[in-house]
Amino acid sequence: FPENVVTAVESNVLRLHGRLSREYGSK
Repeated sequence: FPENVVTAVESNVLRLHGRLSREYGSK
């Protein structure tokens, strides 16, 4: 993969993980 594609995928995964951890952490 090109470097920018990997960076975009990583940022999307981190954002999704942060959203999930916030949702489950508040329960």
